[in-house]
Amino acid sequence: MKNVIHHFKTHPKSTEVHETSNGFMFHEKHDAVAHANELGKDKDRVKTHNRSDFEKEIAASIKADEAAASEEGKKESGKKGDKSKKVDKADKGADGEDGKSDEGKGDEEKK
Repeated sequence: MKNVIHHFKTHPKSTEVHETSNGFMFHEKHDAVAHANELGKDKDRVKTHNRSDFEKEIAASIKADEAAASEEGKKESGKKGDKSKKVDKADKGADGEDGKSDEGKGDEEKK
């Protein structure tokens, strides 16, 4: 069923899909039948699924995808802050200074 839901999510105008015994999905039944014929013993097994039978599952899956994408976005924005902190630390030398040389500074700045 996961393949069927995925098909309807990625093809929003599709009202039906035809599935062969090995899980392949086809828009056209004749294509599914032709593929099923190549499978041998399962050649007659083509299931037709209608979008209307999966509306609740499709909506729930879309909602879950949106929530996951939102959560991923939050994680990514958090990582950007962490990255800048790491860059700040990387810019400092072993003595904790900013890594810039004392060259060109006046005597009072070298302290």
